[in-house]
Amino acid sequence: MTYVWPFEPSQPPQETLEWLTSVVRCRATEQRAGMRAYPRQEWSYAYSMRQTDYGRAKDLAKQIGVDECLLPVWMERTAVGTVNAGTVTLPVDTSMSGTYREGGKALVWSSSADFEVVTVQLIGTGTITVTATTATHTGALVMPLQYARFGQELGASRYPADWEDLEARFVVIDTDDLSTRSGGLVYDTYRGDPFISNPVVSSSLTEQFSRDGGVLDIETGVVFHWPSVNWVRMASQMSWKTNSAAELWALRVWLHQMKGQLRRFWLSSWNPDIRITADIDGTSAEIEAMAYGTYFPSVADFVIATATEFFGMRVNGHSAGSAGHEVLSLAASLTVGVADIVKTSRLVLSRFASDRVSIQHGFAGEAHVTVPTVEVPA
Repeated sequence: MTYVWPFEPSQPPQETLEWLTSVVRCRATEQRAGMRAYPRQEWSYAYSMRQTDYGRAKDLAKQIGVDECLLPVWMERTAVGTVNAGTVTLPVDTSMSGTYREGGKALVWSSSADFEVVTVQLIGTGTITVTATTATHTGALVMPLQYARFGQELGASRYPADWEDLEARFVVIDTDDLSTRSGGLVYDTYRGDPFISNPVVSSSLTEQFSRDGGVLDIETGVVFHWPSVNWVRMASQMSWKTNSAAELWALRVWLHQMKGQLRRFWLSSWNPDIRITADIDGTSAEIEAMAYGTYFPSVADFVIATATEFFGMRVNGHSAGSAGHEVLSLAASLTVGVADIVKTSRLVLSRFASDRVSIQHGFAGEAHVTVPTVEVPA
């Protein structure tokens, strides 16, 4: 018998996705291979229960033990009102759901003591067809079910009042890959990789810069250091905040497409790194003198931001210009007026620095995600 965990959480959950990427770093590049087609998915829920529900919950957890159970996906619930016995069609929009599937299970839920499991037979436009319900449920919610196991022991804090707090973490068994679904975030591309044009910094942003190297210390003389790779790595962070179900769906699809550390993207420094001093119309750009060659490599990438759009710019070299200026040689022709330029920033080719991504869900599509990033050779 597969039990249902029917208890409603008291606050939005945290969803964790984890891929597995093999990263092999060489002196001038790195190779990455995705080892997991489907992410590992976890849900962390918090509950505030009356003592009667708590008694049922702890005994149900003991019954489930290490076996799988059916876990409702509360963030995909739909209020459908009264569901009468014999109902086979439910008004559920699955266009932004990663969990409903034909042949899968769904839950018609009125309370932790009044619910029913049905099988999804057909997914339509704005509706799902299910096996006929056997009872009437008032004020019902409908949500998909996933097969899951407890990821750790169920923990509880008990109080003298008639309320108990529980925390439960579940590991999903039948996860889905959303990378082929439509509606994901769409970014302009630069040199074949997406350019992240709308970062969100919630409070502060930390950055670190490092070069990997070897050390030989015989403790009686000079300590020898040498670089093991020929690029410096910048470690940073990316954040997103969503405010609607559509924004959250787009972000979740894009995270699945990135597959942890596997995919690359361009990040801007969002810093005025160079100042362009004349209109660009061709393959050269005049900048304010700054000893460019001292601070930037001979080949470097930049993004020019105007009030309405972005222009990627690859610099192949530089030379002295008129007094107080330098001239950059561009890899491709570019046309942009200097009066339109808001900022010109360094571009860094990056990937996620972790295969584990956590989504802190809120209410009504609100969510927050922060992911560490690391520079890779361009």
